[in-house]
Amino acid sequence: MSYYNERGVIAEQYSELQAISVLDRARRSYPLAPTSPESTIRAIFQAVEIALLNLEDLLARAALDVEQRRFGLAAVKMSWARGFHQVMVHLSLLPDQLGLVGESEVAGFLKVSDSPALCGYYQALRRFDFAIAQCAKSSELQIEKSLAEESLDSNELRLLHLSRICSHETTVWERNLAAVYVPVEVPSYEKFVVASGMRDAVYDRVLEGDTFFTQFRGLHQIPEILCVEINDRIERAIVEIGASRPHAAYKHLRCANILSAGILASLPPMTDNLVTSDYHNIRENLGLTSGSHSVNLHFHLFRDLYQQL
Repeated sequence: MSYYNERGVIAEQYSELQAISVLDRARRSYPLAPTSPESTIRAIFQAVEIALLNLEDLLARAALDVEQRRFGLAAVKMSWARGFHQVMVHLSLLPDQLGLVGESEVAGFLKVSDSPALCGYYQALRRFDFAIAQCAKSSELQIEKSLAEESLDSNELRLLHLSRICSHETTVWERNLAAVYVPVEVPSYEKFVVASGMRDAVYDRVLEGDTFFTQFRGLHQIPEILCVEINDRIERAIVEIGASRPHAAYKHLRCANILSAGILASLPPMTDNLVTSDYHNIRENLGLTSGSHSVNLHFHLFRDLYQQL
């Protein structure tokens, strides 16, 4: 039996709150060999999808705020968007840092330009840009004057400044994710990444009102996706150490360490943006749950596997 308040459903378990079963089902729908380069790269792109879906949500809501001349509220959304862009930059660096090229006669590429979530984000961005242009046309936003004379105590300047930063960071992750080699055949971006499954995970529950519930979940879902790969790598390293193959173990531990940067990147956007009042707006809907209830992070990674290692 589910319980509700005026905003929506109240979570009963952490796994339910963060749509862990939806993420697991998506992974199983297109199985890849554990600890393989293709599995690790797919996890990175699934995390990318989650971030892009959150950016789509934030830009669409920011556009509505600008259309209704609520520049302060729009600036808050753009601050969250900046946080997700920073996560995207971190994620976009991982394939190159991992160097998981491998050797195979069958090969493919993953291109972020094929992402359905990127398409949705760009549609929201165009709406946002148009709303800004309309405000400038009617002189309700004096862009040149704001940029030249105002500081961050101005909602209008904060909105423009954050938009400018987000635009720059987009150029970084777009370039890094333009074409990532995968040592197996890629039937399509949608099928290989299971992009529809990522959308299901983001939107399987939403709340009424102008909250950051979706973003709170997204910044938990990204670590959950990456942690599955990390746990597989550490588990494999433990086996290799037991078999006196330290070089093989090193490769898996190196991969786990690099992926952990993607998990850590999800923390600053919450600490920077989730102020007390916004958190309490959604707290009841989080139920009696905590990150310490995460099976992947708390129990497998930090307890079982770490101690075994």
